[in-house]
Amino acid sequence: MKNILLYFLISLSTEGVFGESLSVKEGGSVTLSPQLTEIKKDDVIDWRFGDILIARVRYNNNPSVYEDALDGKFRGRLKLDGQTGDLTITNFRNTDTGEYEVSNIINNFRKTISVTVMSAVEVKLVSVLKGDSVTLHTDLTEVHEDDVIQWRHGDTCVAEINKTCDGPDGRFRDRLKLDHQTGSLNITNITTADSGLYEVKISSSRRTINQRFSVTVIVGFMFMREGSTVILNTDTEIQRDDEILWKFGDEVIRIDRFNRRVDSRWRNISVSDNGDLILANIQSDQFGDYDVEIKNKSALKKLQYKVKDVKDYVLH
Repeated sequence: MKNILLYFLISLSTEGVFGESLSVKEGGSVTLSPQLTEIKKDDVIDWRFGDILIARVRYNNNPSVYEDALDGKFRGRLKLDGQTGDLTITNFRNTDTGEYEVSNIINNFRKTISVTVMSAVEVKLVSVLKGDSVTLHTDLTEVHEDDVIQWRHGDTCVAEINKTCDGPDGRFRDRLKLDHQTGSLNITNITTADSGLYEVKISSSRRTINQRFSVTVIVGFMFMREGSTVILNTDTEIQRDDEILWKFGDEVIRIDRFNRRVDSRWRNISVSDNGDLILANIQSDQFGDYDVEIKNKSALKKLQYKVKDVKDYVLH
């Protein structure tokens, strides 16, 4: 089975296992705490990001951070307190978002902390139905003659005014239109690959403006009967170390990669090897909006399924 990381943000109910969630501003620092007053004799406190060990402290030993883990992802940014086991991460990045686990193998203590990054720039949320068009508005009334404007989708430059960039890799061919009056970007016949984070930078001698847009593509509406089985696809060939987050409305669906039902509310749900969400015997309280985020080092994909009761379709 591929190494797929699923986030769980709701506290676990299993004895000895605790969970919490918190947010940190991009570029800021965060301290994760096992809430211990001191490291006791024979204690071994381990910190993991996903499944990877990133720090360890033992009683009466110097704390260790493993900076070569995850290809040096945290190099120079981890600090471990040898007295309390607190782990501090500095210069927090968007790619640091995820689940951190602290454990003590001696007393079977385990705590998960899910950390998300808050962008220093406000992110505007945009939803669009697959196949439709969407315009990402800069809110400018006019572009100045010396303005340099560049639009990026993830790490790829897709449009520009007064600046040379590599341009899209063909996936946007004949589907982008840049408004030279306002700098706004229009995308037609939108696909699931077009979802994710867009950023525009507008700069001149008089001003610098950064704006971000998080685009979710609504895959479609599914009308199902209560008791039927529903499969919601990631529409992606999942790669090793891709991170997947499934949500029902504002609620994160808690289920691990081994399909252990750690929340009785989702007892009828499992996840396929490709990250697809399978709802067997769907119940009336499980109709609604399902969102999935697929993240890797270079891209973010955001999809939404609207799963409705077939009765609602008949009534309309």
